[in-house]
Amino acid sequence: MNTTRSLCLLVIAMPLLAAPKVTFSEHIAPIVYEKCGSCHRPGESGPFSLTNFQEVSRWGKLIATVTQKRYMPPWHAQPASVQYRDERRLSDAQIELIQDWVKQGMPEGDAKNEIVLFKYHNISQFFSSSFFNL
Repeated sequence: MNTTRSLCLLVIAMPLLAAPKVTFSEHIAPIVYEKCGSCHRPGESGPFSLTNFQEVSRWGKLIATVTQKRYMPPWHAQPASVQYRDERRLSDAQIELIQDWVKQGMPEGDAKNEIVLFKYHNISQFFSSSFFNL
């Protein structure tokens, strides 16, 4: 009887044991920084910043929901036989990583493995009168 019970528990637990650990530093930061960072940073159109682990994990459940529904990141062009330059659409694999990260409790991972957030230029500098020599 104990052998049967142990075997049943092992079969049930196998998918949990086999699931690789998804961490912010190694898996989620590259996706968020590349696909969300241009809008979700101070002074830009996103209603909140997603520039570090604390900010992203605070909004993790919402991010999982809106990416799974493909509401975010906004990309209204239909999938095509060619890839658009600077396309923000998430792949199915990226969406699955975000889902897994949230289900696993949104672990940070080792911060030394985190990529550096891309340094964006303030778009307003391109529209100032000094830029146009006015």
